[in-house]
Amino acid sequence: MNRLKKFFLDLKFRNKIILTYFIVSIIPITILGTFCYEETRKLLLNQEKENLRESFSQAVSRIETSANIYNNLANYTTFNPTILEVVNYKYKSYYEMYYKFQNILDPYIDMLKALHNDIQQITVYTSNDIVKHSNYIIPLEVIKDTNWYKQVSSEYQLHWFTEDKGNIFLAVQFVNKDYNTIQNILYLKINFQEFFEPLYNISSSNCGVYVLDKDNKVVFENRSYDGGKDYFLPSTDLDKVNGDSIFYNNTNYILVKMNIENMGWTAYLYKPVHLIVFRIPPVRPVVPESF
Repeated sequence: MNRLKKFFLDLKFRNKIILTYFIVSIIPITILGTFCYEETRKLLLNQEKENLRESFSQAVSRIETSANIYNNLANYTTFNPTILEVVNYKYKSYYEMYYKFQNILDPYIDMLKALHNDIQQITVYTSNDIVKHSNYIIPLEVIKDTNWYKQVSSEYQLHWFTEDKGNIFLAVQFVNKDYNTIQNILYLKINFQEFFEPLYNISSSNCGVYVLDKDNKVVFENRSYDGGKDYFLPSTDLDKVNGDSIFYNNTNYILVKMNIENMGWTAYLYKPVHLIVFRIPPVRPVVPESF
């Protein structure tokens, strides 16, 4: 302290004035500059968060729209009286069976696949005494040991499934009021890449996306970052989050959660905060050249 006092007293009057000006002005300017920087940073961060939420909301909305189309298509098919007659009919000969398949079932399924190019397979699994016909109609015994069959056969509701990466389908049981002894299940397989295209697009911009089913099983996951660096966030940590941010592995993430209502799934988008925030150079005080 004495050295600083001596240093100040030994200065020329002009330099004392400059030093005093510097001390009096630099501290408020630094504080004000830091405050402005932090406030601007928060403002831009919040703006980017809203932009991210809006983009993610639009992507999820496109997924919901596609799911609605297939849900309506499945409901229409399972309540279609013509299709019900074909799959429940008591056939007296293979010729009669082939005739109905060739002239009713095949044109109907071909039409649906032509109108919706991302449909990869439409199959009716039936307990009726019917021979396998292409992959349009198959005996029910083929799927009875699958987990998804047990879930679908217990109720008359649409269910969406992903058995493995690249395989997404919906299944629903026909309501056979007039054919109580026959069980029919509609299976509709969709092109995985095309169905989730909106989420592939948004996850290619320095962020990651998860879609989890009602049991928190991952049905979709994709992430992409520039520069070859990977920011991995485990899906098991997502349901623990209460808010719009999460800290993992020394990295702060913004987290956006959206429900895919008509599928019973939940979509998450996460992005490292430091990849969102604009780099704003802090305000530097101007030091007089003569000092």
